[in-house]
Amino acid sequence: MATILESGKLQLSPEEVTSYRGAADHLHDSCQMPLDLTSPITLEEWLLLRLTAAALGGNLSDLDRMLEHIKDEIRLRSQRQ
Repeated sequence: MATILESGKLQLSPEEVTSYRGAADHLHDSCQMPLDLTSPITLEEWLLLRLTAAALGGNLSDLDRMLEHIKDEIRLRSQRQ
């Protein structure tokens, strides 16, 4: 499980680094988005990693669930304004 640092960034566990390596490589190759998984990453980078890993793994239910969470958050934030 990733550790949330005081900076608000996430430090991935060694297991997560291994698990997300393919997704990070894909983001680098397709989007020129280099990610050093051994350094702290932002929440947005972590979400991109999770979405990319789910897509590459064909886990459509995971993608649907994550997208619903994102839509819910967008609705909440737009109601606050």
